Amino acid sequence: MDLRTEMAWLSRTGSRLTGSEGQARLVGRIESRLLELGLTPESDSLTFERWQSPEPTEVLLEFGGTRLPIASVFPYSGTTGPDGITAEAVVVDLHDPDWSAARGNIAVIPVTNPQAPLSALVGTWFDAPAWGPVNNPQLGAMLAAMLLPAAREHGVAAVVFAWQELPREVITGQYMPFTLPPQNIPAVFVDGEATATLLAGQGARIRLRLNITRDAEASTRTVWTMIEGTEAPEETIILITHTDGVNCLEENGHIAMLELAQRIAKHPCRRTIVFGFVTGHLRIPAVTAHGQASSRWLEEHPELWDGAPGHRSAVAGLGLEHFGARAVPADGTWATAPLEPELLYASTEELAKLALQQWDFGTRPQRVSRPLSSLHFGEAEPMFQRGVPTVALVTAPDYLLAEREDDYVDIAAMEDQIESFHRILRLLDTMPRDHIGVVEVSAAPSGLDTLQSALNALGGA
Repeated sequence: MDLRTEMAWLSRTGSRLTGSEGQARLVGRIESRLLELGLTPESDSLTFERWQSPEPTEVLLEFGGTRLPIASVFPYSGTTGPDGITAEAVVVDLHDPDWSAARGNIAVIPVTNPQAPLSALVGTWFDAPAWGPVNNPQLGAMLAAMLLPAAREHGVAAVVFAWQELPREVITGQYMPFTLPPQNIPAVFVDGEATATLLAGQGARIRLRLNITRDAEASTRTVWTMIEGTEAPEETIILITHTDGVNCLEENGHIAMLELAQRIAKHPCRRTIVFGFVTGHLRIPAVTAHGQASSRWLEEHPELWDGAPGHRSAVAGLGLEHFGARAVPADGTWATAPLEPELLYASTEELAKLALQQWDFGTRPQRVSRPLSSLHFGEAEPMFQRGVPTVALVTAPDYLLAEREDDYVDIAAMEDQIESFHRILRLLDTMPRDHIGVVEVSAAPSGLDTLQSALNALGGA
């Protein structure tokens, strides 16, 4: 498969939010590719209430009659209706909120994004260097999100989160936070001069329009298929990615999955290989109450993995996300940007050794990450929670959730990562089960549990 052609198509398609036309086109393309390989795609349809991203004409923030730029809209926050809301701007402290003056008004909440120790969320195996501090805006956005229920309960009309000390090229267009249920209060993010203007305008009247359309019967589909094993078809190796995403990195894992499917279709494995292209990653509360979106698919298809009488038994799994991630270039030139350090998980010591031996790290740190307690980022998390040993790529640069068309992906690195997964898959296919290891995990986290872990890392709880 020509990776450049597939990546070019993905970039042209643009944002593929859960239930959107863009995502539907991608799912249809995946099905076509599977059929071309002689495989039989299966499909699970899900229905949910979709909060449709507003058109630019339906989003407006004015101060003193002057329009202020909005960096991003808080997903599934709330709607003002077509007329918008005009009220006083009341500055509310993020860490010690006093809602009394904000009742019936628009709360302006300053948000900072201090560096957080990623090592508090992600461990490492063996003597690999620990993950250092990160400044990913997802953590600051989740910290801010904790205030929305209280704002709603205290009668606040709307909320404007005002980013401080974050560059526009990082914060613009970020689709975050995306793991929460509908908040039923309008909320947006601003930055830069808009932040300075609003923080200096305490008591002035501002106008916010965030006119949202809802589709109560929106649909989205998970597609999956499998290639029967030649010697041990009752044993499975499950490969998972997701099809909803906002740019050419998030999510391009389906391209790697299709490349592996093409190779395995030509040269089948001993064990049955299952390919899951799941939906719901960017609308997790609509598809599952616990864990990542692939929880829903695994729960609906226990015959593929749980080993009950008459069912197949999963010996291992692979999570394939965010291939070829470049680091943010200092000079703005993406084509020559270095690679982002890879967040490569292994959930057992045996698989960590395998990944360390088989992964092509190039000049990047040779580091295999270890899930801490019950926390595992990415769509391999539900397999981990169910005791399926996994290796997963889930690199998370600052721009991961930015709805922009920058060229984030290094094709050569993507090729190397696919080759690495192919080597690992072929070795997993021949490894005895007792050589793969046993997963140690506590209770499955909910979205709020994951949020709490992030807040703990920030020192916010």
